[in-house]
Amino acid sequence: MKGHINKVNSVHYSGDSKHCVTGSLDGKLIIWDTFSGNKVQVIPLRSAWVMSVAYAPSGNYVACGGMDNMCTVYDLNNRDSSGAAKLVRELAGYEGFLSSCRFLEDKKILTGSGDMKICMWDLETGRKTVDFPAHNGDVVSISLSSDGNTYVTGSVDKTCRLWDVRDQKPKQTFFGHESDVNSVCVCLTCLGTKSYFNTQV
Repeated sequence: MKGHINKVNSVHYSGDSKHCVTGSLDGKLIIWDTFSGNKVQVIPLRSAWVMSVAYAPSGNYVACGGMDNMCTVYDLNNRDSSGAAKLVRELAGYEGFLSSCRFLEDKKILTGSGDMKICMWDLETGRKTVDFPAHNGDVVSISLSSDGNTYVTGSVDKTCRLWDVRDQKPKQTFFGHESDVNSVCVCLTCLGTKSYFNTQV
């Protein structure tokens, strides 16, 4: 799939895998048809320094964030005066870059940032419902379980942590990396009671 003119920093699939969103340093989000490889929508960004993108499971919204220190949410079913997806929320209040974002549902989003925090936002009100220090360094990656009840974070403190969305204390902290944990991914198809995930440094 070709269309960006600069580095693509993040990609995320829709819940049905029929579409994906990509974020690039060219200052654009692109919504793609994953079957045909064609562009569906191009969304111009106010800041080109995007680090993370997220697709809501319903397919109704996408979000992004980066060096602008905020999480921006777009409604794919409504357009602004230019014809692009309508910007519905700008979630500010971070003291560091916005490194990762994931929708729990259409009206709730989870974010990780360079101020070492995890935040949960109510998108109807635009207010934080959860805000706490999650690591001893920048939080750089978040991955949700398929049921949305647990998630994993990776950090420059060389650890990854397993969380319950209802709790602000990690269920488990994993050690073993000798440098930053830049990417985590929960296995969505594994069966049984164990949690499996990949990490990357």
